[in-house]
Amino acid sequence: GARAVPSSGGAAALAVGPIAPWLVGGGERGILWSMRKYNKTTKELVLTGVKRTGATEFGKEENKRLRDPKHGMCPGRIQNHTGKSVYCSIDMKTVKLVERMRNAYNMVVPVVLDGEEPFNVVIRQIQTHPLTDDPLHINMLSYDPARGTVCYIPVETCNEDKSPGVKKGGSVNLVLRKIAVVCKSNTIPPKIQADLTGMQVGDRLWLKDMKLPEGLQIEERDHYKMCPAVSIGRTRATLLEERARVAEEGAAAAKGAKKAPAAAAAAK
Repeated sequence: GARAVPSSGGAAALAVGPIAPWLVGGGERGILWSMRKYNKTTKELVLTGVKRTGATEFGKEENKRLRDPKHGMCPGRIQNHTGKSVYCSIDMKTVKLVERMRNAYNMVVPVVLDGEEPFNVVIRQIQTHPLTDDPLHINMLSYDPARGTVCYIPVETCNEDKSPGVKKGGSVNLVLRKIAVVCKSNTIPPKIQADLTGMQVGDRLWLKDMKLPEGLQIEERDHYKMCPAVSIGRTRATLLEERARVAEEGAAAAKGAKKAPAAAAAAK
């Protein structure tokens, strides 16, 4: 199957099984059939398609023709860090499969064009039809682990049962639902865990104190310095409990104050 492995030179390379020469047919339909066969063979999610280089392969009418069920292709573009773009057509069935995934924009996906060597990309946008939700266009960014890319990864809390504040009835407030991170690994985690172990009511978990998976670094943003990721807020139950505790402490202090003069007089 397709997987990212370290190459002999130390950089990340993509190891895939060989493509049988007879699979790559002639023309667009032949290549499309061969790429679907390649997907089934590897048992991996692979975006497959053909390059668009001719002057007649662009335009509104050509895009409509590509999206037609007879061709089953989705127009796309792959851009690198310098801004150079490669225009292509991707298998529509695979694009629909990716579009339904929750972490579609946080995945490193191999791409195979014209049966050539695969390379990794990160999906940036999938434009869909407003009525049918069918994909209209897919934008991708070539992914290089050495340079990294900015991703927005959801935050998920864990170990609520180990938080004294939650046990007392405090509410978990997820202030930042997604965090912008710079990813420099071969895989992008689907979520980031916010550990609530030991947190009391009123405590806050700051981004600098969160443990991130290897290869991730929080992107520098001004509001990240003063905005916590998670906090344990006060609820009505915790407020009533605190008021009762303060009242009991006040009553005990008042009772002790009354007993003090009597004890002094008895001592005399």
